[in-house]
Amino acid sequence: MIQYVGALDCRVLTDDGKTRRCTVRQVVRKLSRDQRNPVVAGDFAWILPLSDEEGVVERIDPRRSTLSRYNDRKEHIIAANVDQAVIVSSIAQPALKPGLIDRFIVSALKGNTKPIICVNKSDLRGNDDDPEVPDLDALVEGYRRLGYPVVLCSAAQDVGIEELRDLLTGRLTVFAGQSGVGKSSLLNAVQPGLGRLTNDVSDESGKGRHTTRVAELVPLAAGGWVVDTPGIRQFQLWDVSSGELDAYFVEFLPHIPHCKFPNCTHIHESGCAVKQAVVNQAISTHRYESYVRILTDQ
Repeated sequence: MIQYVGALDCRVLTDDGKTRRCTVRQVVRKLSRDQRNPVVAGDFAWILPLSDEEGVVERIDPRRSTLSRYNDRKEHIIAANVDQAVIVSSIAQPALKPGLIDRFIVSALKGNTKPIICVNKSDLRGNDDDPEVPDLDALVEGYRRLGYPVVLCSAAQDVGIEELRDLLTGRLTVFAGQSGVGKSSLLNAVQPGLGRLTNDVSDESGKGRHTTRVAELVPLAAGGWVVDTPGIRQFQLWDVSSGELDAYFVEFLPHIPHCKFPNCTHIHESGCAVKQAVVNQAISTHRYESYVRILTDQ
């Protein structure tokens, strides 16, 4: 399994428990021309051993799941073969961005990955007065009602860490989210002594600083693996057409068959059952606005 991918090589954990530094065959790179990265953390690879410490990646097995985004006209796969994606946000510093959470949810569902929402820095609750952010309790309850697990955490205060640890145990998980939300801090709290590097939010911009530079597969003592990933500031979806986007907003599904037009975009058409469901509060305003922003960005 690929643990870490650098600029020129990667680190592979082999079936015999050894770790080898490997280069990647040119043919593997050519087969992945539509992708920004031909091998990613979580990939199952066939390698040719050159020594106890080195080898060559000959082939990558088909991926059963992915978390990916659009980057420079190519697919940027953040992690592969994961069971679940923990979408990490923070209450403040940086501010909570429900729209970004929704984009991650769509990407996870598209890639056959279970989304889990983790809101870190609960100790800072009340420090963020952004009027565009919905009420936290309503937001959490809304996601849970849709079937998405939500964990409120504070890595600094050790709040919610046991619940998060239970969700990670025995599974292959990718940690993803905005820069500065505390992904590495949460992993250090889940497994004391792990020693993942952390950093503070920039005082000047209020945005997170990149601490984790590349995606890396980290073993957990309780069982399971986590792919710790670099933070992102923008997230554009890969290969989600305008005609299929509404299918990834699960609360839309009961209403779509009742729209007047079969190709309804749920934005400007008359007789739209989805828009009526928003008026009737069967669909939350913030989720509908997320859908519109994603659709109009494409």
